[in-house]
Amino acid sequence: MSVDANGKRVHDTLVENLKEVSEMIKRTGDRMTVVLGATVTGFGLIVKLDDSKSTGWAVVLLVCSMIFLIATFVSAIIGLFPKRGEQPGSTDVDVLWADFVAVSPECALANSMNDLCKVLRQRREINIKMNWWFQITLISATLTLIAVAVSEAISSMG
Repeated sequence: MSVDANGKRVHDTLVENLKEVSEMIKRTGDRMTVVLGATVTGFGLIVKLDDSKSTGWAVVLLVCSMIFLIATFVSAIIGLFPKRGEQPGSTDVDVLWADFVAVSPECALANSMNDLCKVLRQRREINIKMNWWFQITLISATLTLIAVAVSEAISSMG
């Protein structure tokens, strides 16, 4: 098998990996947005503000749920904060000419694969960080809903 065929196969694999990791970042962001929306909706549906007397524990749990809700927002914001978006290759004509036109086909392929690998590593790091913040968002969302539900249960008993 020729170097060109093997090189093209590797290049195509890198392009597919880049597409997949970019989709993973998008899916994680979408999931964070859904969890945030569901948490806010759940919090709003559970909390019934009325004039009845609440016990001390109900108020403490309600305050805790508000703190956890804030933590949910903060973790989602940090996780979704725009990342440095790097594209493979360059937009400088001189660089493009020097790296892809004025060189042998094997060298141009190697330069392209180098650019793809650099961006792929960066996007994988972004995805790892987003997933970490997504876990924090899930934990704080769960604690928010548990605390507000228990608070409401205690206040309706008392």
